[in-house]
Amino acid sequence: MLTRISTDWKPPVTLLCRTCRTEKHVSSFYRNVKYPLWTKSAYSLDCRECFQRKAREARARNPEKSRDANRRGYVKRKSLASDTYCLQNFRMSAADVAKHREGQKTRAEESRRRNLNIRAFRASAPRREGPTWVERKIQDWYRKKVKRSVARLVDRHDSDDVPPSRDYQADLLRDESLSPMERLMKLREFNQRRKDE
Repeated sequence: MLTRISTDWKPPVTLLCRTCRTEKHVSSFYRNVKYPLWTKSAYSLDCRECFQRKAREARARNPEKSRDANRRGYVKRKSLASDTYCLQNFRMSAADVAKHREGQKTRAEESRRRNLNIRAFRASAPRREGPTWVERKIQDWYRKKVKRSVARLVDRHDSDDVPPSRDYQADLLRDESLSPMERLMKLREFNQRRKDE
């Protein structure tokens, strides 16, 4: 059934809570996704605070009922994985269900073995030699920069303040007195100065 919506309809911005009688933004109400936005049932009638307060009071009034509801939900979730549920709802034969369960067990065992192997390898493996992520980043950045500067034949600067780009970058990378992070920061500063010019 098609519903006629007026052309000047706009989604609501504020709503009135029926319990605390205060007007609040729609984000303070739970959205009922079963109903479209232009219906009255699109949002809960109580704001989130009132809704949660009522739920807490109901649980406190009748803790046994709350416990039963939790238990029923647990049983339902467990039954979704049970053989009977598969037989009834997925039209699987008993042999198919048994095969499916066997496959699940095999996959779980393989995953467990694989995880154990990975953990053992990580524990026994020595620390990896080679450049840190900062050094790798500097090297990649330098390679790209050199390619670009070679491609467009960058002019050499005359002033002592800003030395020629390729020589300065190469000196920075060779400088052992600087930490990798300091090198990266200096290269970034140099690049920024080049951009500002």
